[in-house]
Order: sequence, then structure tokens, then C-alpha cells
Amino acid sequence: MLRLVALSAAGLLGILAARRALFMAAAMWPRAVDGAPDEQPALLVVLAARDEQGGVGRALDALDRIDYSRARLHVALVDDCSTDATPELLRGYAETRPHVRVVTRHGTPNKAASLNGAIAASPPFELVVVCDADQTPAPDSFRRLAGAFKEPEVGAAAAYLRPGNADASMVARYTAVESWVHQLVTSAAKNRLGLDPPMLGGGSMYRREALEQIGGFPEGVYSEDLGSSLLLTRAGWRTRFVRQAVVDNLVAGGWRDYWDQHQRWTRSFYQAPAPPPSTAELSARRRIELALQRAGYLDRIVLGVALVLAATGRMRPSLPAGYAGVVAAEIALAVAKAGAGRRLPRFLLATAVVFPLDAIGALVAAVNHVTHRPLNWRSPRRTTDRGG
Repeated sequence: MLRLVALSAAGLLGILAARRALFMAAAMWPRAVDGAPDEQPALLVVLAARDEQGGVGRALDALDRIDYSRARLHVALVDDCSTDATPELLRGYAETRPHVRVVTRHGTPNKAASLNGAIAASPPFELVVVCDADQTPAPDSFRRLAGAFKEPEVGAAAAYLRPGNADASMVARYTAVESWVHQLVTSAAKNRLGLDPPMLGGGSMYRREALEQIGGFPEGVYSEDLGSSLLLTRAGWRTRFVRQAVVDNLVAGGWRDYWDQHQRWTRSFYQAPAPPPSTAELSARRRIELALQRAGYLDRIVLGVALVLAATGRMRPSLPAGYAGVVAAEIALAVAKAGAGRRLPRFLLATAVVFPLDAIGALVAAVNHVTHRPLNWRSPRRTTDRGG
């Protein structure tokens, strides 16, 4: 039995290492996606907030600086059942801006329902951009995202969520590393390979026609952005990552905040829709990648099993060590592409310190998913130190 486990772990590590190596190679020559549209499409901006009185002001200020024709721009601010001063802040902002309206939800908080309700109550604009309350989009970010939709098959495009507090703490460094790897290596590689990078963490733009085709943002999942992008791929739409569209984003900086976020993201991958059967519209490689995405953070669990087997003499230590070396190379590439190469040692140290929590969290999330244990939402504490 242990021999079968060891062989399975070794095989999975080999597959995952090859995938990471392929992504690193593809990310070295990223596909150009950025390009201004011939005309500015009519754009709906939806910002949903729940108990965000401490940070939503920065997001609202950023919307004032957006370089986009106000005649082509409509903003919907959604209060998702807040219990603090968030509703007053949203209404105060909208009072002097005729292109802005506030939508108030009551009852059970649900971000996907907030987004769907705001879209349904707004004019039928061609494109929809979703911003989180802790994000500050760059003035040109919406124009750059809109350029991706010159390709008629594109249903969604993700901005580069630049960690604004990458050096705020040990946890923030590790979370920033995860963000850089996901975007600057994995998503950039998926652009090059035609594998449809997922939308994660806000800062994404959608073609309204595509959203309507999949029934809007899925309301019964833990991550509506991941769920919607995978449904779009399943329906035959393409997605893009636009590196030049920059949105400053606060990453988790505390241990509890990281744990809660990691639990939600991991459970979201397990909730992802299964790949469809073989069709002419969806190639085999896209279906395979959809299946791999549903595995989420399974690689952490597999690596942990391999380390235990190596420590007990049932697997050659070179196998998990080799996989860890591939991961370290991927981190070095991502940190360099983020312009933080001189600080690589501190980010590698943070990875070594925080990764055990990451692996344990992946295992706990998998067990909770199998046992159908509900995930409780907790408002994160915002680490506003924007160092890095």
C-alpha cells in the first residue's frame, strides 16, 4: 500500500513539476494583450462593499481618477448588508456624481447576488468591470482591459492585481509571492498557451453577453470570480490576463486573514464546474487544464506526503527536493518580473516560514470540503502599510 502511495505521489509531483516548468518557459515570452479599443465601449463599473468603511474611500477616490469618458461610464455602488458606516460613505460619494448610483441589499450577504442585482438594475452596457472595495485601479486600467475585447471570442479579462503591501509583514510577503506567481507566471503563461487564465480577486472585466449566457455570477459558490471564469471557459469563451492594466491590491497581511482567505480560495477550486465532455468548441488541452485547476492546492498535500515518505525512507529525497527546486525557480522568476528581485531572499524566507501553514490549510480545506462543513465568512483586517 505504501509503495502505491509513493509511486502515486512521485508521479503527481512529476506531472506538476512539468506543468510548472512549461508555465515558466511560456511566461518568459508573454503574449501581448494590451491595446486601446478603437472606440470606448459603454462600461458599467460595479463595486460591492460590506463593512469596508476603513478602506472604501481609497477605491472611490481611484474611480474619480479613471481615464474614461463619463458619457460612456456608469458606476453602481452596492452596499452588501453592511453594519458600519459603509452605506453613508457610498451615498455621500454618489450625491455629487450623476453617473453613480447606490444599490442597497438587505438580508443575507452575498457578493455574487450583489453584482447580479446591480447589473440587472443598470443600463445594458457592453462591458462590466468588477472592483473590490480594497482596490485602487490605475487611471488607464479600464481602457487597457477594454482593449482585450477587440477579440470577439474574449468573455473576460483580468487586470494585474499589484500587491500594494508586499513588505508589510512575513505573511504579506508570502501572499505577495503567491499573487506574483499566479499572475506573472501562471496567468501570463496561460495567455501564451491559450489556456484561459481565471479571474481571481476582483479587478476583472466581463463581456455582458458572456455573463448573461452563463446566468450571471454563480451565487452558490465561495468565489464568484473564479466560478464565473471557469463557466465562461466551459461555455467556449476565452479569457485574458492584461499585465499592463494595473490595480493596486492589499494582500492578506495577518496569519488569521491568510488562513481565512486560503480556506475560501481552496474550497472555491473544489466547487469549480467539471470539464465538459469532448466537444469541437473546447480543445482537449483546455479541458485538461480545467481539470487541473479543480485540484486547487492539491500540490501542497502531495508534497507533504512526499516529504513524509522521504523522511521515513520510502521515497528518494531527491524527488520532493527536485519539486521544491522547481517551485523556488518559479518564485524567483515571478519576483524578478514584479521588479522585486533585489528582495528575493526575504521573499524566499517568507515562503519557507509560511508554507507549512499553507499546506496545513490545504489539507483542512480538503477535509472540510469532503465532509461538507460550511465556510464562515469573516471580515478581514486591512493591512494598509503599502511598503513594497
